[in-house]
Amino acid sequence: MNAAARTARQIIKARTHNQRQTSRALRNGSPLTAKTALIQRGMDPATADRFASAFSKAAGPGVSTVTVLKLRRSKTVGHLVVLRFPAKAFTADQIDAALAIYRPKSNKAAADLFARLALAA
Repeated sequence: MNAAARTARQIIKARTHNQRQTSRALRNGSPLTAKTALIQRGMDPATADRFASAFSKAAGPGVSTVTVLKLRRSKTVGHLVVLRFPAKAFTADQIDAALAIYRPKSNKAAADLFARLALAA
């Protein structure tokens, strides 16, 4: 097995795990991560990725956690390594409450987008 095949297999493994977890949560109405909830409500993935960490801080207490797979390069060898990280998972009510109060200060266009999402909720 060469390095390219190993890398491709790890990428597919992490993407498949996260996609199945997200699909299951959307189907069952289970809690979602901040990034997934923002994408589900109509935000593009790049903007959702940028603001998910700050948005999750605004969501408040009582948040459950889920395990998410992420890929990182090994510092010693340089191979991709699949790591398991805990991520906050929010219910629909927590997302609605956070959308009502969160507005980015540095980006006017993003603040307008969050305001539109809050009105749609």
